[in-house]
Amino acid sequence: MSLSKYWPLVNFFSTSTTNPHSFALIILNRPISPNCLVFKNLFKQANIRVCADGGANELYQTFVVDLKNKALENNESESFIPDYICGDLDSLLPEVEEYYKNKQVPIRHVQDQDSTDLTKSLQLIEELETSKNSVEKKLDIVVYGGIGGRFDHSLATIQFLYHIHDRLALVYSPKNITILLESGLKHTIHLPSQSQGNSCGLLPIGGPVTQCSTSGFRWNLTKQALEFGGLVSSSNIADNQTLVVDLTESNTNLPKKYPLVFNIEIKDDKH
Repeated sequence: MSLSKYWPLVNFFSTSTTNPHSFALIILNRPISPNCLVFKNLFKQANIRVCADGGANELYQTFVVDLKNKALENNESESFIPDYICGDLDSLLPEVEEYYKNKQVPIRHVQDQDSTDLTKSLQLIEELETSKNSVEKKLDIVVYGGIGGRFDHSLATIQFLYHIHDRLALVYSPKNITILLESGLKHTIHLPSQSQGNSCGLLPIGGPVTQCSTSGFRWNLTKQALEFGGLVSSSNIADNQTLVVDLTESNTNLPKKYPLVFNIEIKDDKH
């Protein structure tokens, strides 16, 4: 079993028209700027695009309503049609539902109240992967808009990351990238150029991390314990484009090991 994991974040946030990684984009119910180049690139490069319930409202507002109100050419709206809308649909506006139905977008209504619309969207993606009988590895997951707004919603997004172990998953919210680093692994994070030199943090949200060593940061750690009420590595700076976070431990008899949340700013002048 490999004790290392590579995070090629640079590939997801490149301005290149091609991405060597196959991924699904899940759009949550958070505002989208029509000038956000990062979002536009993610949408165009994604293999599957799913609006989680009210995420469809935001896509519609940005690329249909706002463009019409500004009397702009509306050809761009045709480039931002999701592949699916999924959730309990308690937030989906009637006019938005009608618009996307007319665009032949499948709408999946899942009544289960024990899971979030984000989780429902992941389950849909898993079903699509199975139905296509693909021999390729599972799609990576990019979540748009999961951090910000209501605090409990932000924590629910972090909770979502805790349940994904078999693929790369990251959350992009305007100005921020968030990933979850599993315990027992040495993580190498290749940052996009828009993030090098920016503020970042290592946050032990789920529980204490007994040993963490890093390189590439302004203030590096050496076998340091991290926990709320103790040391939390917030407001650090990424001095290099490649960061290393080592969460391996020689003592295998330690109590339960917890993952570590990594968050970093990403600059997008037109977010």
